[in-house]
Amino acid sequence: MVRITAARYAYLSVLQPYLGEFYQRYPRIQLEIAINDGTVNVSKEGYDLGIRFGNKIEEHVVARQILPKQTQGLFASKHYLEQHGVPQKPVDLKQHQLIGYRFTTANTLSPLLLQEDGKEISVEMPVSFVANDIEVNMDAIRQGIGIGRIFLINLKQQPDQENFIPVLKPYWRTFPPVYLYYLQNSQKSKRVRTLIDFLLEKIPLKKPLSLSVLSIFHYLSVQLSFTFRFGIVCIE
Repeated sequence: MVRITAARYAYLSVLQPYLGEFYQRYPRIQLEIAINDGTVNVSKEGYDLGIRFGNKIEEHVVARQILPKQTQGLFASKHYLEQHGVPQKPVDLKQHQLIGYRFTTANTLSPLLLQEDGKEISVEMPVSFVANDIEVNMDAIRQGIGIGRIFLINLKQQPDQENFIPVLKPYWRTFPPVYLYYLQNSQKSKRVRTLIDFLLEKIPLKKPLSLSVLSIFHYLSVQLSFTFRFGIVCIE
């Protein structure tokens, strides 16, 4: 069995579209998927593979980029905007209702962060609805409860995506790339490698994690393989 930890957005965009095909091709490999929106230490918590934003990894862990930078947009239904108007600037959001997201692991509400003039800004906004699942939040947006956040990659999977009206597009936030991360010397390395190779085959981007020169000695200590290019260290 290969145990996987992934946030909901990662499951929907990286795993869900290809599960059936993977099982048809590799029926003897069992998968166990745990949806977790927090940062998980795969080595300490017994997972074989993780999927998350960013390239911060623990010792003895390898990371492979699977998706490019991700944009999170603000959306509302046509009905909501007809009733409440269309905000033109972030300050206008104070007169609107937010569909909030709660991090289950930390039990905190996700702050509303936007980008303005190249800087990240935090926006205070009345909250009308809260869920800990992005699909539930998309349902709330559909039904005109308020303005909510959706990753564009997840929106593209919706059959009714045209019903989600973009709001304040110039201020949308961009997140780091998404990485697969896994133990370098796992006893299940063959099965994990099979799954990773399958996902990299299905998803076009195949770019390894790059690390700054300052990280060289740390990763040499765990005997990773490096290739030096233009002062940058890449895990192969």
